[in-house]
Amino acid sequence: MHVQIVRYLLSSGADTNMGDDDRVLPVFATIGFCARDNGMNRRFAQLPPQSPAWLDLLFLLVQHGASIHESAFGRTVTMVNLNVSCCKNLYSTLRYFRLLHEAQYQDFGTVDDRDCSALSMAVSCGEESRQCLDFLAENDVDLAKIGPNGRSALHIAALAGINAEPLRHLYENYGIEEVNRMDQWGWTALHYAIDSPQNMYEGCDCDIIKYLLQKGADPYLVGEPKRFSMYHMSNVFDKPMTPYEIAEFRGPYVLERLKRDMESVGMTMKEVRDEEEQFFDAEERMM
Repeated sequence: MHVQIVRYLLSSGADTNMGDDDRVLPVFATIGFCARDNGMNRRFAQLPPQSPAWLDLLFLLVQHGASIHESAFGRTVTMVNLNVSCCKNLYSTLRYFRLLHEAQYQDFGTVDDRDCSALSMAVSCGEESRQCLDFLAENDVDLAKIGPNGRSALHIAALAGINAEPLRHLYENYGIEEVNRMDQWGWTALHYAIDSPQNMYEGCDCDIIKYLLQKGADPYLVGEPKRFSMYHMSNVFDKPMTPYEIAEFRGPYVLERLKRDMESVGMTMKEVRDEEEQFFDAEERMM
């Protein structure tokens, strides 16, 4: 889709609030929303905007009366996957937030049951993450609020952040410090950091795990899940997993990276083994 074509259609009287056969409005199509996958009615992982000119297209639509206050299949315009690092314009999220704000958008704090929100957009947008988080805070989004699944902003930043900068900003400037807080699946921020896509790539300089360990995250913490979800990674396992066990499951590269980060903050494997031996000794005495 080209800006010139959209401009022509709008000048010819095209309705900016008419949905397609799937009831997806032009605004949602512009930001990459898909209602179905290959014609099958099911939840579909959202793609980022398909055009590098998506912000210009959105601005045109809003100028010509397109509403940014609607929802599509239960999602608002801040519940989609911008993932702007996949687009040519790497500095889009803050501009997007500002465009919505100028159009009187009020739902920056809205979050769904999978934690899709403006917050998840902000922590995943790379170099703009600090500015985006500040923008949300200035517009009455409570960054310390716990989500519907028990996740804090640290969980979201550990999973979706490109590096530790969003985590650092939330921890040091907004006082969100519960690094061992568990969500409804018994997972901490460290669980998510280890299982995150960015931690899977060899050669990726991901400092999130190291930062969490520095702040006291426990790689051997086991939580009791309170909820099952087919969309959560925990359903793969037949028992609650520690962050360390998640790293073992993910393979040698992920495990070695965790070990290096543990050693770099002074947590040696020998100390952990000693603690385990003490546990088994105590268990034997009880028997």
